[in-house]
Amino acid sequence: MGIILLVICLFSACTVVKKGNTVHANKSRFHVMVHAGIHHGGIIENTDMNLIENVEPDAFTGATNLGINAGTRLSYIFKRIFLETGSGISTSKHTFSYHDALRSINGDRKLMVVQLQCPFNVGFDISKKLGLSLHAGASVNYNFFTGLEESTGLQNYETIPWSAGMNLGVCFLPEIILQKHLPGLYVEFYRGLQIYKDIYNPAIEEASCGSSSFKLGLLYKIR
Repeated sequence: MGIILLVICLFSACTVVKKGNTVHANKSRFHVMVHAGIHHGGIIENTDMNLIENVEPDAFTGATNLGINAGTRLSYIFKRIFLETGSGISTSKHTFSYHDALRSINGDRKLMVVQLQCPFNVGFDISKKLGLSLHAGASVNYNFFTGLEESTGLQNYETIPWSAGMNLGVCFLPEIILQKHLPGLYVEFYRGLQIYKDIYNPAIEEASCGSSSFKLGLLYKIR
């Protein structure tokens, strides 16, 4: 599924370039880029079991493995300020461990989370020469959940397909790299709404449950 969506993202970017090839790249206000890299995030679980009635401190724990991210970026330039949107996909694997003796719940649940992202950012070119820019905004996400493995006797859980949150990122794409047709670097943070609920991860503000993303990778400018 992830590979198919990545191909669609790249095909969409190439289509935009083809339609705009009558405009000289250096004079165009539209920029198209693709990116790919590592991803850490997905589900943010509750770490304070004191918020749950009749639950021991170590009744629930969570761990997250590194995943991948990829996508496209389309920007419209206003001198040093730019508007940016695009599409992206990121994956993450989670292992939730349950050791609740009072409820006789014991075992692990492993989930794969795939997030499709549609960001809307406003950016600022800190240094044109260095190709250093900062962007911030919001993202609307659609979340897929796949159960990889689960022990018997665990409590039911609920997933939330649609979510939204805030983005903050930095890109480094200097002119010397662009002239040699080499990729630059990007770092991006995301913090969003809750996407996973069970008795240990309630929908209350004190639990700070949510979704997150840390992305690091290569950024290549097509035009």
